[in-house]
Parts: sequence; C-alpha cells; structure tokens
Amino acid sequence: MDRKAQHKAKQRVERINTFRLEQAQLEQEHALTLTTEQKTSLNVHYDHLIADLTTQFDLDVTESGKRISWGMRITSLLGGAALCAALVLFLHRIWGTLPTTAHSLILLVIPLLFLATAEVLSSFGIDWFYTTLLVLASAVGFVMEMNASGSIFNMVPSVHTFLVWGSFIMLLIAVVLIMSAPFSLNPMEVDWAQSRPTADAWMVCAWVKCSDTATPILFSFGGNYSCIKLQNGGKGKPMIHLGQTNYRYFSATAWTTLKDGQWHHVAFSVPDKGQTDISQAKMYLDGVSVAGDTAVTTGPQTNKSHVYLGAIPAVGTQWFGGAMDDLILFNRVLTENKIRRVMNREP
Repeated sequence: MDRKAQHKAKQRVERINTFRLEQAQLEQEHALTLTTEQKTSLNVHYDHLIADLTTQFDLDVTESGKRISWGMRITSLLGGAALCAALVLFLHRIWGTLPTTAHSLILLVIPLLFLATAEVLSSFGIDWFYTTLLVLASAVGFVMEMNASGSIFNMVPSVHTFLVWGSFIMLLIAVVLIMSAPFSLNPMEVDWAQSRPTADAWMVCAWVKCSDTATPILFSFGGNYSCIKLQNGGKGKPMIHLGQTNYRYFSATAWTTLKDGQWHHVAFSVPDKGQTDISQAKMYLDGVSVAGDTAVTTGPQTNKSHVYLGAIPAVGTQWFGGAMDDLILFNRVLTENKIRRVMNREP
C-alpha cells in the first residue's frame, strides 16, 4: 500500500469529520439551514466515502478503533521485548557449545535480519510503528555484535567504538524517517505511458499540488479548447473541454479538495471521439469517482495535434499553478480498480 495515498486518505477522513462538526455548529448558530433530504444525502455520501477509504486503506477512524490500535502497539512492544529477551537467554545458554564461526555468523545475521524484515514490512505498507521496532532491534543487535565480536577475537577496545555505533544508529534513524514519512513527489518528473495524443479513447492520471488560480490547466491537446482544467474561470468546477460546445463539468467539491495545497491524485477519461462521448467522461480524485455535472454536446470534439503540460499555448493566459508529477497518458480507459493501482504504484 502506498504511504502517500494512505496518508491522503486519512487526511480526507479527518477533513470530513471536521466539516461535520463545523456544520453542526453552524446549524446551532442558525447560520446554516439544510433540509432533511439534504442532510440525509450528505450523510449517506460521507458515510459511504469514509467506509470506502477505511476499507481500502485500513484506517482507524473511530476513537475506539484508535484505542484498539494503540493497545495492539503496546502489546506488540511488550511481546517484542519478551521475544528478544528469550532469544538472548537462549543464545547465552548454548553460546559455549557453539564454534567461533557460528558465533560470528549469528552476530552478523541477527541485525541484518531485523533490518531486512523492517524493509519488507515497509514495502507492504505495514504501520510505521512495527517497522520502527524492528529497526531499533537491529540497532541493539549491532551494538551487541560489536561488543561480542571484541570478546570473541580478543580485540582491544577502541575509542572510536561510539562513533561507529552512533553512525549506524543515525543511518537507521534516517531509514525510519524515510519509511514513515508520506512520499514526497518531485514535480519536475513526468512519466509517459505508451500512447498517442490522437487516440479515440484516452485517459490521463497525475499527482498534482495546485493553488487557487483562475484556470489551472492540467494539460491540453493544442488549439483553443482541447484541454483539462482543474477548475474553469472561477466557476470552481473541474472540466474536460474538447470543443467550443463539447465539454463536461464535474462536482465543485473536487476543486475544494484540490486547492488545499496538498498532493492529490487525479484521473480523467473520455471513452471515444464521438460528439456525445463527452457525456460519458469521468473524473477520479484520490481514487474515488467524482460526480459529473453539466455536459454540453452540441458541437464536435476538435482535432488533437499536440500534448502540452500545464498550459494552452494558443491562449497564452491560462497556466497551471503548482506542481505535478507522475503524469501518465493512456490510449484506453482504465477501470476504477486499475486507477487505484496506478495511484498506489501497484503492478
């Protein structure tokens, strides 16, 4: 599981909970009035969204769930300490019966085994708490190895021992920070899938971090119209624009999320080049489908000649404000499950 996607999902759930609290406060202050139908629709939408995110990213979103999670961590810590103590006592009991080669091999393998296990767990998206425990166990094993090796080979203690210990532990701390931190994307890198800009069906996926600009352009196909706008001219709605009178808007809630200054994954698709195909265009935000809005199909799609990132050169006044990374253009429409796998960098 991709840590960045999991972190973004957790942030989304926290924003929803904060919004609900603020909504209740506004209603108490009579600053906001919603009908019963509107409240029910909003609650159902958010309940389904939270359930999907919780299932997909294994989140603890309730207080009881968080308490259970921390209880499991404390139990795991105590269990890990007991296991390490049992291992040390076992080795102490049989140590004298083992040859020097076995001593050296055990001392070398134990810290590396802990470190390798931490890396494997991290690659599977396991909670950082457990990988941290394994990394710390590796550090302790390394210190024990240095001491035991000195005794085995009758080495004279060195004044530089603490320097070696400190260097190794600092390296492990850096590894822990890298593994536990949300993945930070380099906005200058663009990853192209094998495609062609004139494909009948196409889809674009990208990570974006945008500011609240008037018309942030994700990319365009040349000319004055063929483009994707994360919001159009102050209307606050994402838009796929394929002709003067051939376009579709998407829910304004997507732009509300996109302009928060954080990294988000977006995906847009168009199933074919026919005049009415724009009505079947879709948008996904952080792996979740975004509701469609107004669609206009009275004119044809214009020809696609080039691909421009973050701009419509023919207009010259509409640019993308922010950063983008991992932009992939497909010559087919992906399923929602495949979009999530692309977002999470899964095969």
